[in-house]
Amino acid sequence: MPVTEIGETDRATCDLAGTTIVFPDGFEVVAPALGGRTATAERHRDGSESDTYSLANLGIYGIVAAQTAADPKHTDWWGIAEGISKEKLAFGSHDGN
Repeated sequence: MPVTEIGETDRATCDLAGTTIVFPDGFEVVAPALGGRTATAERHRDGSESDTYSLANLGIYGIVAAQTAADPKHTDWWGIAEGISKEKLAFGSHDGN
């Protein structure tokens, strides 16, 4: 499922746990179980950092996804607005919001 579509799911009836979420650059992450979260960051062969990809399953607030660029620090967010707000409050944001 494209990450751009996760905010369009019916959060009351759709549990995306186990669904492969595809970020715009093609990176794939499997959505965690209810209440779970996952984050992936790797280093390129030259030692530089790659983007960090994260998913959180917030139950009634849906799946929230974030892609944080290594340099400069900037985060793109996907999901429903309430879920994104909760993630930003809990963990901060590199997007200036």
